[in-house]
Amino acid sequence: MSKENFKPTADMDEIEKSQEKKDNLEKAKKLTVFCSENENPILIIDYGENFDLKKIDLEQSDLAKLSLEISKHYISGPIFTDTFSKDNNRRRKWEKKTEGLMDAEIEKYYKSNRLGVNNYFNVIGILDVLLNDLKDSEIKNKLIDIKNEIFQETGDLINKKDDSLIYGTLEDDNKIELIKKFSKIVQKLISILENKRH
Repeated sequence: MSKENFKPTADMDEIEKSQEKKDNLEKAKKLTVFCSENENPILIIDYGENFDLKKIDLEQSDLAKLSLEISKHYISGPIFTDTFSKDNNRRRKWEKKTEGLMDAEIEKYYKSNRLGVNNYFNVIGILDVLLNDLKDSEIKNKLIDIKNEIFQETGDLINKKDDSLIYGTLEDDNKIELIKKFSKIVQKLISILENKRH
């Protein structure tokens, strides 16, 4: 076969994604071993999507770009359950006890668990800020639709009962179901924000 007729058999983007999946798999393995050895076995349901993540600069003026990066960071996190389920106090004690023992990259992966309240509120919060700032009515309407879908499909992530989030009272299976729905909506948000940049 001549050089002119040669066509690569793999797309370079796919090769990079494959490597990133391997990276997430390695992180997941290390995290699973660490947690098991430290009396908190975890069950990983999803390793996280793979994006070219940039360090988030909270000072940048382009809120759409910031929203995109925060959304990508969210989707790149895993979904996993641990032995503490609804008992956040025990989880915080375990985290304090194991602080500094985990490799920094693995700790970052651990903290990016999409089941974590702070992680999904980062996405919701920046979406609100972006909606207040946007001038482009077409994009703004699409993002309003996204926000409405979040409330309709995953209301228990943010709804309160007796001054506490309903989410915290749910069983792990229900939390996972909500977070999977929320993640699909965040994928739509990412698509809208990526198309805005072109």
